[in-house]
Amino acid sequence: MSKARTSARAGANARQDSPIAASPDRVPRRIRMAHPYSASARSRAGRPCSALRKPRRLRQSLSFMELQVHGHPLHTRSLSITLYAAEAESMRVSAELVDLRKRGFVPVGGDLQPAGIVHLMQLEAEVDFAARRLRRIEAKQPRVAFEPSERTAGESCRDPAGRLDALAGAGLGEGWARAVGERVGGPRGCTHILTLAQLLGSTVSWALESDELRDFDSDAWPERAKLFRRDLIFDGYCEDGRLQLVGQLTDLAFRPAAAVVAPLERFGGLYELRLVADVETERFSIASLRAADRHRSIEGVATPWRDLGSDVADLVGTELRAGVSATILRQLADRPEAQPLLAALLNLTPAYYQCLANLAEEVPFDVRHRADVVGMGGLPGSCYMWRTDGALHQLRTEPRHQNRHEPEEVKS
Repeated sequence: MSKARTSARAGANARQDSPIAASPDRVPRRIRMAHPYSASARSRAGRPCSALRKPRRLRQSLSFMELQVHGHPLHTRSLSITLYAAEAESMRVSAELVDLRKRGFVPVGGDLQPAGIVHLMQLEAEVDFAARRLRRIEAKQPRVAFEPSERTAGESCRDPAGRLDALAGAGLGEGWARAVGERVGGPRGCTHILTLAQLLGSTVSWALESDELRDFDSDAWPERAKLFRRDLIFDGYCEDGRLQLVGQLTDLAFRPAAAVVAPLERFGGLYELRLVADVETERFSIASLRAADRHRSIEGVATPWRDLGSDVADLVGTELRAGVSATILRQLADRPEAQPLLAALLNLTPAYYQCLANLAEEVPFDVRHRADVVGMGGLPGSCYMWRTDGALHQLRTEPRHQNRHEPEEVKS
């Protein structure tokens, strides 16, 4: 047999064996590509290396919590907490909250709030890890809902930020959420700073009890090295009168390593939690709720997902209104191992209300012929800017101004 014929037959066999063979009646459903910059993207034999091929068991376990979302994308809320090594017996903590509106605009506080980043909140703190206490904390608010203006009588969301100073010396365990609420909750502060500060305390407390940091030795870590990172991200979608919220919590633990090492030399462990909630927008009630989690280590990347349906089943039917946090706490507060799930569920309602504002897409045109100069706004007393003696609330409760679209009445 000639070399040309042998080569042609080999080529034909290769095309038959290939998952992306150019056959008119067999179109591949999905083409997977290795990352072009991965040094181990291909083995010497030209086949994908085993590290890049998902084991059959892993593929089956991944399908359990595949996040198949439906509807129009409305909003993303991202919260992150990062712990860094610092000087002896202390850690530095950075926290950030970002609200990203994905469509339209909202008439709020006498102005038009467009799509894009509507809130950007940051906290910088120092923690005594041995005493489990906060040494200091500082808030930064690069993007807020209300800047000083004539409408706000010169007030801004940043005005009460200094009240966080009173948290210095507070313990990070039980009682932290109450201490934060007493200082910056309700009309005393910013709702989003409150949310971020509460997550900061519970996350640091959780991280310090983890296997990776329980016996933390500051001498083993370079200063400013990352120790632990928590990300909690909610995405909202709307379809047929229901709002779907998808939450993903990721805890990434680091381990001591030299300044220049392979990335996985820094890997200490990974915890993942996924949450999917369908909410009826008329009643604000949870119509369905699913949750699952898994732990992954450098030795066990194929860890299957664990169904948490029994932990959240009793919350179906719960309305996302005042008192919902107490309901969630009664169910999970006495289970320390469920702290990540508790953190995600406690942040479900704040994320829902951020998404809800995006459902007001038709409101601007409905209110065009009304004389209300405030538009949408927070509940009275819900935060500093909407306190009952504040400028925005006073503007909302004053007699309505004359509609600028109607001619003024001519007095004789």
